[in-house]
Amino acid sequence: MAPEVSPTGAVTRRALAARTARDGAALERAMGDLGRALRKQVSFETHLGEHPLPWLAGAFAIGLYMGLRTGAPERIRIG
Repeated sequence: MAPEVSPTGAVTRRALAARTARDGAALERAMGDLGRALRKQVSFETHLGEHPLPWLAGAFAIGLYMGLRTGAPERIRIG
């Protein structure tokens, strides 16, 4: 859409205000889309769902390390 031009050739204030409002709304939509994309990309749940095996292997390795590091536990009595 071409801006309105006054007889002197200047763009009218109303046309500039309308264009600014349109551009502002487009910018808000773009920033919202960017925010949603970033939240999805850095989401722990999304990453875990897409790559579960490395997380399981890491948890197993940490458990194995902690179990071997402390040695055999003393006999546990219940009751």
